[in-house]
Amino acid sequence: MAGRVASLVAGVALVASIAGCSSAPSSAPVGCPAALIEGVLEPLGPPGSIGIMEGPSHLILSWHDGFHPATINGALVVLAPDGTVVAREGDRVQVTGGQLKAGEWFACGAPRPIAG
Repeated sequence: MAGRVASLVAGVALVASIAGCSSAPSSAPVGCPAALIEGVLEPLGPPGSIGIMEGPSHLILSWHDGFHPATINGALVVLAPDGTVVAREGDRVQVTGGQLKAGEWFACGAPRPIAG
C-alpha cells in the first residue's frame, strides 16, 4: 500500500510540474541574461529614454532592477536605485543583460565605464 501511495504522489507531482510549464513567452524574464554589450550611451526612443550604440546597432536600454534614465540639469544620465549617477550620455560603457526583443536591451545592473 505504501508503494502505491508513493507512486500516486509522484504521479501527481509530475502532472503538476508539467501543467505549470507554458510555451507562451513571459513579458519579464525570471533571471538576468548574461550577455554583454559595449557601446556609447545616447538618447534613444521616447523623451527621457537612453540607449546604447554598438557599431551600427542602436538599442534602448531597459532596466528592471531599480536603475533608470533621468534628465538632470539638461543632461541624460543613468541613476542607481539610491539616486546616484552611475553613467551619462556619451559615456562608453559595458552593460550586462540581453536583447529579449527587437530594439531593446534588457539591462542588469549598472553600466560599467570603459576607459579611453
